[in-house]
Amino acid sequence: MERMKIAYFDCFSGVSGDMILSALVDAGLALEDLKKSLSHLAIKGYTLKATAVHMADLKATKIDVIIDSTPSNLKTLSDLERVIQRSRLGEPLRQKGLKILKRLIQAEAKSHGVSANRLKLHGMDPVDTLVDIMGAVIGLNLLGIGPVLSSPIHVGTGIKGLSPATAELLKGTPIYASSIVRELTTPTGAAILTTLAEDFSPAPLLTLQSVGYGAGTWDLPQQPNLLRVLIGEPLDINPIYDTDRIIQLETNIDDLSPQIYEHLMERLLVVGALDVYFTPIVMKKGRPATQVSVLTTHPHMAEILKLLFQETTTLGVRIGEMTRAKLSRIERIVSTKFGRVRVKISKRGAGRIEAVPEYQECKEIAQRTGLPLRTVLEQIKEDIKDLMHKW
Repeated sequence: MERMKIAYFDCFSGVSGDMILSALVDAGLALEDLKKSLSHLAIKGYTLKATAVHMADLKATKIDVIIDSTPSNLKTLSDLERVIQRSRLGEPLRQKGLKILKRLIQAEAKSHGVSANRLKLHGMDPVDTLVDIMGAVIGLNLLGIGPVLSSPIHVGTGIKGLSPATAELLKGTPIYASSIVRELTTPTGAAILTTLAEDFSPAPLLTLQSVGYGAGTWDLPQQPNLLRVLIGEPLDINPIYDTDRIIQLETNIDDLSPQIYEHLMERLLVVGALDVYFTPIVMKKGRPATQVSVLTTHPHMAEILKLLFQETTTLGVRIGEMTRAKLSRIERIVSTKFGRVRVKISKRGAGRIEAVPEYQECKEIAQRTGLPLRTVLEQIKEDIKDLMHKW
C-alpha cells in the first residue's frame, strides 16, 4: 500500500491561489486529471492554461485561469457555497473547500466592515476563486497528500503589500516581510494555506520525491517570484519512535545572581518549557558564565522569551528549531502498596517495555512515610512488574 505523502510549501516569495495550482502541476499533478475533477463543480466560462516559464534561470509552471464569461448566478457567498455543495466531488473535498471559502469571505467582509452575507464579490472573480480553492484541494488529493506543511509566509511591505483581508487570514501564522512593496501573498493563497497547513516552520524530515515551482504574476527584480512545493514521504528514523518539532532557546549569562536560577527554572516550566538546564561555560576574557537552555514548542515560545528577558540580564536569545525523536509513551494509574500512583510506560523495541513511576508522587510518598526515596521507587517498580505483560 502506498504511504501517505507530505507537501511542504516554501513561501519565500509569498503565495497565491494560482501559484499553489502551478506548483502542484509542476511537481507532477496531471493537468488533464485536474481539469476532469474540476468539471465536477459544474461551472463553465473558463479554461485552464499551463505555461512553462523561467525566472532567474529556474524553470517553473504558470497556471492561468482564463475567464471567458462569469455566470450571472455567482454574486454572493451563498452562490459560491451552493456550487461546492452541489458538486459531484467527495464529501471530504467539499468540506475542505467550503471551510477555505468561508474563511476567505469572512476576512474580506471584516476588512470592508460589512457582514459576510452583504459582501459584494466584485472585488474578486468568483470563478477564479472557486477554481483556485477547489483546484488546490483536488490537486493535493490526486497527489496522495496527507499532511500539508508550510514555511513562515513572506508578505509584502506596506498597505499594498499586505492587504487587510490577507492580514486577517494570517493571524496566528508566522510571517515576515522584506523591502518588496508588492502583494506577495494574496487573500486566496493565505486562506488555502492557513486552512490546510498543520504547521508553519522549517522543512521537516522527509524522503524527497518531487519538487514543483509555481510562478506568480509579478516580475520581482529582487528574487524569483516563485512558490516551491516539496513532496515526499515522512522519514522514519525508527518505527518505534515518534517525531515532532521543538524549539531550543539559549542564552549566555555572566552577571546574574545564582539565587535566581532556581526561580527561573520553576517559572519556565510553568509557562510551557519541556526541559530547562544550566551549563557552566567560560566566555571571552575567561569570564565564568552560565548557559541557559530551554526546550519548548511553538505555542509557548513567545511566553518563554518574555520570561527570559524579564527574569534574567540577557540582551539576546538564540532560537533554533529541530526535529526530536522520542519513544511512544502512555500513562497509567496503578494500585500499589502506597496507594494509586501514576506510571509512565514506554516501548523500547524488541518487545521491551519500561515502566517508571512518577518521581514527584514517589517523593511525596517518601516524605509521608519516612521511607528512603530509593526504597519507595524500588517497591513501586516491584508492584507494577506483574502488570507489565498487559501493556
